[in-house]
Amino acid sequence: MKNSRWLAGCALLVFLAPVTVYAQGTSGSASPENTKAETTTPAKLQIVLFDYDGTAKVSSLAYTIPLVVSGKKLSGPYAELRIGIRVPVATAASKTGENSLQYIDVGTNIDARAAQTDDGRYQLDLRVDRSSLYVAGREQDGKIVGKEWSAGEAPPNNQPMVREYRGGIVLSVREGQPTDATVATDPLTGHVLKVEVTLSLVK
Repeated sequence: MKNSRWLAGCALLVFLAPVTVYAQGTSGSASPENTKAETTTPAKLQIVLFDYDGTAKVSSLAYTIPLVVSGKKLSGPYAELRIGIRVPVATAASKTGENSLQYIDVGTNIDARAAQTDDGRYQLDLRVDRSSLYVAGREQDGKIVGKEWSAGEAPPNNQPMVREYRGGIVLSVREGQPTDATVATDPLTGHVLKVEVTLSLVK
């Protein structure tokens, strides 16, 4: 009876061992298909945010992020970039009326990841969140006449408005070729914000 139980246990181990090894990636990773799927390529992504007032370019902000291009599917963590300032905003308590400061984040947040497609292009998963302080003035011709606060200037002495753009897209790009990701019009100022991306492989 003991021998029968011992043989049954050995048979169970024989059947389970190949499955366990494959799940850990040792026996399964030797196939060409799995090896190709795990191939990664270092790259860098340049993102430029353009701000236009009509046809006149008001500003352009460029960012470069190193990332790793995965195989055929968009997977894995995003490459991240965070840059900006924390702005104090005065708030008053509803019951006591006492003033206090609350800090809000203003700046640029970018998340990106990429994968290679069968036609030689690259699939890019991009998320851009940009906010900036806008010091409002008077209204003229249906638009708010004011200016965007820039570094080096004195902080606004009144409560500024926060101008914000947020976009999340998946698009197909060619290596080294600039591509328009999004074009959007600010309903407050009428300015046009364009996001341009360029993916380049690191060789």
